[in-house]
Amino acid sequence: MKTFTLFLDNISGDIFIRHHIFKTYQETEDAIKNGVECIYTYSLASFSFDLLDMGYKMFAVKDGVKVEFYPGMPSVGNKDIRREHNLERMIKGHYFDRDFEN
Repeated sequence: MKTFTLFLDNISGDIFIRHHIFKTYQETEDAIKNGVECIYTYSLASFSFDLLDMGYKMFAVKDGVKVEFYPGMPSVGNKDIRREHNLERMIKGHYFDRDFEN
């Protein structure tokens, strides 16, 4: 299974992940283009539902809480999350912040 994990804050855990994280937009886009199986990144610009078409399951992590992203996903804000939504803009606008609360 291919996975794409976006870190919205610093990684404090697994040393393997810290050493294999793609830190820039270009590194992340190259990894997607090359079909890397497990992508860990800080690149919010690469986080869109287009990843689903490439076979990736999408996750975002904040404050140690991991949330899977997909159309129709449940959200604290009760908005119907659709493929057309701009996830980058929604994350920057703090729409999903409460979804990452424990």
